[in-house]
Amino acid sequence: MANLGALVRERAAREPLFLVVDDAQFADTALLDLLEVATQQGLDLPIFVVAAVRLDFASARPGWGRVAQTTRICE
Repeated sequence: MANLGALVRERAAREPLFLVVDDAQFADTALLDLLEVATQQGLDLPIFVVAAVRLDFASARPGWGRVAQTTRICE
């Protein structure tokens, strides 16, 4: 999975990368971990991730997305 995270960061180094994950509460752990690794280790890269989740996602994955710059749009 770290290799895939490196691939995402490599792509973002060439051009801005925009990723959209709808219903992220149904995503498997590997995908969510990948997004965390890619954004945490690529803070200086133009990686923009939009993850649409249900409210219970925060209790299932506390702290997810907190290291990167995040904005919560609604509660």
